Amino acid sequence: MFAALWAGQRRYGNESSDDQAFLNKLAYWRNADPDAMIAAFLQSPYFAQKDDEHKRKCQRADYLANTAKKAAATVYSTAKAGFERWQRNRRQERSYAR
Repeated sequence: MFAALWAGQRRYGNESSDDQAFLNKLAYWRNADPDAMIAAFLQSPYFAQKDDEHKRKCQRADYLANTAKKAAATVYSTAKAGFERWQRNRRQERSYAR
């Protein structure tokens, strides 16, 4: 689903819901860092395909900040945390193999 959103697919057909869904995914990949999430959002093909009206909405001081904050607060895990878990498990498996 991330690749589809990144490429500009709109799953829900509602701009705000689609933005939230995309920022929810970005929260995982950008480690719940709202500034990094917003930067990725604004550089994405997803944002590039938006009409001028919605681009203006995204430029409001509150819109992306609040949407990213909500996504960061509700993310279950992050890419960094997942990688760290993988590393711990791999070290643990290696210690059992000895």
